[in-house]
Amino acid sequence: MTQFQPYLQAGADQLGVFSVLAVPALFILLGIAGIHPLVLAVILGKVLMTLSLPLSAVSLALLLLVSSSVTFIVSPLAGMVLLTAKFLDVKPVEVALKWNGVYGLLFLVVGILFAYLWG
Repeated sequence: MTQFQPYLQAGADQLGVFSVLAVPALFILLGIAGIHPLVLAVILGKVLMTLSLPLSAVSLALLLLVSSSVTFIVSPLAGMVLLTAKFLDVKPVEVALKWNGVYGLLFLVVGILFAYLWG
């Protein structure tokens, strides 16, 4: 991960305050791809704390927490999504993105606003 830090820093410098949006987007995309949200929170938390972002440490922690929660909601590989899909005899992608997608998006927007206004 240390090899990616200069690229991440350059991206954070270009995005500025909009890095508030990039952190959850990256987190959720990696979570949907199959990486467990708790592992992502630890790895991304360590990497992002070494960068100089226009966010306070508390705001960054809130972003990671909100992103982790949304990833658990919208990931087709999450346990509750798989269990719900099995019991209702539907595909996990349908449960994760179609049924939980709007709630996850709303939760993400409120969480990002809260993290932004906090810091």
